[in-house]
Amino acid sequence: MKYKIISLSIVILAWMSALPTAQADEITCPSSVTIKSAHLDINNLPNDWAVSEKKDALLLLDGVGVYSDNPAKKIQQKPETGIIDGKQHQATWSVNTIYDEGGSWVSCSYNYEEVELVKKINPIMKSCWEIDSKDQFDRLQVTIKCSASELQEIK
Repeated sequence: MKYKIISLSIVILAWMSALPTAQADEITCPSSVTIKSAHLDINNLPNDWAVSEKKDALLLLDGVGVYSDNPAKKIQQKPETGIIDGKQHQATWSVNTIYDEGGSWVSCSYNYEEVELVKKINPIMKSCWEIDSKDQFDRLQVTIKCSASELQEIK
């Protein structure tokens, strides 16, 4: 009898582990980045001229984009209203589709694209949505949440 209970418990645990579970992932952009001044070498600097050194700069997050393939290829997707996991969101994207040869990526933009931080979206994710807010200093905060569920478009 004892072995039957243990065997039944193992069977139930194995069955439960095979059930599909909702998988989610999220990417949060840093609200700011600090850049250090780089020394510039200019080949054709006129005589009696010098390059001015800049101080370190704090750049604030000002935008986020979702890209098909590496963001350097500039294939940015347009966000649309959609439903993911039964909830409606204003800015959604289908990701990791058959058209996204290099996968899908998130790009966090600072100072009007002077600096961009990029991160690849987990390849098992099928849809993403944007959540944005302001911090205590009124700085933009953006999180891209992704799901293994397909995006349902609103017509």
